[in-house]
Amino acid sequence: YESVPKTVVIQFVVSFMMIGIDCISSEIQNSFGYDANDLPLDDYCESILIELNFALNYRMRKALDTGEGTMQNPVAIF
Repeated sequence: YESVPKTVVIQFVVSFMMIGIDCISSEIQNSFGYDANDLPLDDYCESILIELNFALNYRMRKALDTGEGTMQNPVAIF
């Protein structure tokens, strides 16, 4: 009967950890949305859009400044 308190404590700790892992997994499965702990996909997409616009505009300006992006050689722009 000496091991009964130890068993109860160990069972409580293990159960608490398993319930915690279950809660974490349900949050990871539903990571898309507008809750406080969801991924900010709108911010990610906006950041990618800004970077792509900068890269394409820079390349376009460079091609037009060097004369490579003309109607005779439109492929040089991209």
